[in-house]
Amino acid sequence: MIAAIIPTRNRKALLLQVLSSIERQIAIPDTVIIVDSSDIPLEKNDLLQFRNYSIQYIHTKIRSAAAQKNMGLDLVPNSTTFLAFLDDDVEPDTQYLLELTNSLLHNNYVGISGLAVDPNIETAPLRLFERAIKFLFLLWSPKEGKLLKSGIAIPVKSGSNELIKVSWLIGCSVWKYQEIKSFRFSNEMTGQSVGEDVIFSATVQKYQGNLAVNTGVILKHFQSSLERPNRSDFWEMWARNRKILIKDMGWGALGWLSYYWANLGQIVLILLRSLVNRESNTQSVNGIVKGTLQSVKFVNEN
Repeated sequence: MIAAIIPTRNRKALLLQVLSSIERQIAIPDTVIIVDSSDIPLEKNDLLQFRNYSIQYIHTKIRSAAAQKNMGLDLVPNSTTFLAFLDDDVEPDTQYLLELTNSLLHNNYVGISGLAVDPNIETAPLRLFERAIKFLFLLWSPKEGKLLKSGIAIPVKSGSNELIKVSWLIGCSVWKYQEIKSFRFSNEMTGQSVGEDVIFSATVQKYQGNLAVNTGVILKHFQSSLERPNRSDFWEMWARNRKILIKDMGWGALGWLSYYWANLGQIVLILLRSLVNRESNTQSVNGIVKGTLQSVKFVNEN
């Protein structure tokens, strides 16, 4: 049995598109749990067109992707074998769930993902000076799928139809449900919950089992601008939420020193880019400083 959880907020058209793509899956989920914090709830008629799987729809006033996923986890049937998390702005191809569940079935992994790619964005390779600065400040590593002691998660961006063992997974991932059903996302996050997927997957990897990325499975992720945090809020969450990861991983003093060093490095990099591009990035810097100051209080309390 396959179940899927989709948190969403004010993205009705995108949500209906991903539900349509789920209907076209070769391995169709038995149930899809939608946890919606939209200002206006969906009407029942919006969901009647989807007949190939059952839908559990919840509307909540809690605006937190992490909390919404936890609500979904509380509703997953106990008989579930595989659990998928999906965003509302993705388009999985027809074999997406089939290939990932097969990878879990035939390998010793507890969780797996494919490669998330935005077809509308061409990612430029890091310039040499950026790579050097990021490496120095623990913001980058040549090893894909690694989780640095600074709380920085290095994504997998390449591969040739192979399984790569990793330390964390993106939010759109598939899990052996019976092995992760006691785990929950951090309840300290609000809004889009930047980094909640890293914290959840890294915690599972630490206590429960191995994770992998199937580089032969591509997931179109369009990264809609709707309901995304502004630049200041994003960088504040980037700095603030990583403190939860440092704590949960138990990295101690080394983790905290690496965390603050990386935050300083990100500010340096932003300021250098501002000079090169002749543009102001004060919002980004202010967000990092604000999030970092919140983490100082957190460290003192723990």
